[in-house]
Amino acid sequence: MRTMGRGWLGLLLVSCLLVGGDGAAQGPSAPDIVLPPLIERADPLLFLIVPEESEVAFDARATLHDFTGASRTLDGRVEAIPVAIEQTASGGVSVRAASLTTGNWIRDRNMRALLEADRYPDIRFTVSRVKPQSLPTAEQPATTLLVTGQLQVRDVAKSLQLPVTVTAGTDTIVVTGEFPLKMTDVGLTPPSFLFISVDNQLTVRFRLVARLATSPSLQQPPPGAEH
Repeated sequence: MRTMGRGWLGLLLVSCLLVGGDGAAQGPSAPDIVLPPLIERADPLLFLIVPEESEVAFDARATLHDFTGASRTLDGRVEAIPVAIEQTASGGVSVRAASLTTGNWIRDRNMRALLEADRYPDIRFTVSRVKPQSLPTAEQPATTLLVTGQLQVRDVAKSLQLPVTVTAGTDTIVVTGEFPLKMTDVGLTPPSFLFISVDNQLTVRFRLVARLATSPSLQQPPPGAEH
């Protein structure tokens, strides 16, 4: 994703106008704005997805029972200048199609065949635009963004606009959200077998943990280094 500068400043200006130029609240008191240190940074930052702490999942409805599929075999990056996120954010995330599991090996085998996982090994989402929707406050420390991008499943690309919640730490961001997705919108035919059929509508959920590339926890010791 690209950086966060003018977008945040614009929201901050609107907040000031709502409160009043002299600092006196007009009507109900406005919440205190709390900007985490990461959001105030004006230099380019690179965040890398941490697979073992992240997950992409989907919820599906079927004739006999509902089920969930999930994967932690992820890869991705986020690049941004936090104070100018609307102008600079870029990045994306990919999920290894064959790694999605539902707890039923026959269903998993059929799902991999449906996704043509051997031919199209990755499901990708690529960010094209980020628009800030809200600033963090003392009561609500998370930030809301509207992310526009392309979802690539097999050879079909679908444009999406996703509201996401971002929580910033010292060197980490956590991005969460969910969205509805029709299988037919990405070229997939809902599977059916005998009297069992899967509904066309899915709910896709994600929790992505990304850490600064310069974070000590992402640094690997050099070969032969003593521990």
